[in-house]
Amino acid sequence: MPHASQPTGVRGFTLVELLVVIAIIGVLVSLLLPAVQSAREAARRSACANNLHQLGIGCLNYAANNGDALPPGFAGWEFDEVKRIPKWNFSKKSLFSRILPFLEEQQVYDQIDFEYQKNSNPYADPSQTTVVSTFICPSWDSGPIRTTSEDGQGLGSSTAYAYQHGALVTYAGCSGSDAATIDSLSSTTQYSQADIEKLRLTTPYGPVYYNGAFVFDVIEPLPNRFFGKELPRKLSQVVDGTSNSFLIGEFVDTECESFSSCKERPWYNRPWYLGGFQNAPYHVKVLLTQPNAKLDKYSAPITQRPFSSLHPGIVQFVFCDGSIRTVRDDIDFLTYLSLGTVNGGEVISGP
Repeated sequence: MPHASQPTGVRGFTLVELLVVIAIIGVLVSLLLPAVQSAREAARRSACANNLHQLGIGCLNYAANNGDALPPGFAGWEFDEVKRIPKWNFSKKSLFSRILPFLEEQQVYDQIDFEYQKNSNPYADPSQTTVVSTFICPSWDSGPIRTTSEDGQGLGSSTAYAYQHGALVTYAGCSGSDAATIDSLSSTTQYSQADIEKLRLTTPYGPVYYNGAFVFDVIEPLPNRFFGKELPRKLSQVVDGTSNSFLIGEFVDTECESFSSCKERPWYNRPWYLGGFQNAPYHVKVLLTQPNAKLDKYSAPITQRPFSSLHPGIVQFVFCDGSIRTVRDDIDFLTYLSLGTVNGGEVISGP
């Protein structure tokens, strides 16, 4: 009589085997994680480049509709025709607010109240907290709206730092390079001292230069005063070649102090809807240091903060021809400064 077969027992994992499997999975994850993070950063960098491309197209379309003229970098003065004196103020006529209609953001542009003087709070504006995605690098991780100023006061308060509140922009226009440094590094005198003085305005907020794509203001002397007129750069004046001149670059300023480490948080990043105050433009920069230089937050005024990014080792720029190029932190300094000018006549082999 046949015997019934006995069921064979199923052998499970021992604790040691389970721990080995977990360890192997952990190793695989640790190997794959950098690749995943790298892929994500590459995607963010590509999206950032697309933002710059859109900003470049916006500026070029602006020029096509404004007699070949790029947007003024900033207009910090208005002239009182009755009193014949300049009126000192802050301006909502920023580089970025001007190109909104050419970024398919006409509705946002129409929100802006340019007649700021009629408000009891001059910084209040319907567009103050309107986030424009094209103005924010995807790698920016401090939030698109700054709601707390450096004195700890919140959005809507009457703090003297209310100009820091609002939807931010992480890009800036190039207003030029230090002509004297170019001469020193190149052992030339292509810029005479007289030319340098014409190119530079020394202000309480640092020097501003006029040899770049975005003119800060054209300054005309009055007795003991200056006032500005909007006389922006024309593309026909970019004689170095539109493919050899910076237009807009990444600007992600970090809060650094000599007694602390740098923090990836806003310091000199300002709301896009404000152009600046008096003679301090918020959204144009002069090239005085290498890209991504780490400066003490009190060591350089807002116009002299370095172009910078959250992409390791590089900063991306859109040039005056609309092309996008990557600039490494270790770029030859003379080449970098030369790319910041539109009419310096420098010979450039490329970034």
